[in-house]
Formats: sequence, structure tokens, C-alpha cells
Amino acid sequence: MKLSGARILQFLRRTRISAVTHNTSMCWEREELAASGLIAAASGLIAAVSGLIAAASGLIAAASGLI
Repeated sequence: MKLSGARILQFLRRTRISAVTHNTSMCWEREELAASGLIAAASGLIAAVSGLIAAASGLIAAASGLI
């Protein structure tokens, strides 16, 4: 098989494109992980707030039971 300049350029273009697509897929994976981490943090905050509301309602119920 004879390697011509056109074939070498074609090979280099293909490898460059595959490297770019690999890098962009890695970036997408990082962004997805960051987004899922933010969603998990937000759901944790919501759970904490709902826990505080439950504790406050429990205190109100205890205070009304004392009265």
C-alpha cells in the first residue's frame, strides 16, 4: 500500500476530529456530573428544610399539648 500525501492528510484529519469529539464528550460528562451534583445538593437542602418544618410543627404540637 502506497502512502500518498493525500492519504496522510486524510488520516491526520480523521484523528484530529476523533480527538475533538473525545474531548467534547469528556466535557459533556463533566458538565453532567456537575449538574447531577447540583441537583443532589438542592434535593438535600429541600430535605433539610422539610425536616426543619417537621420539627417546628412538632414543637407547635407539643406547645399546644401543654396549653
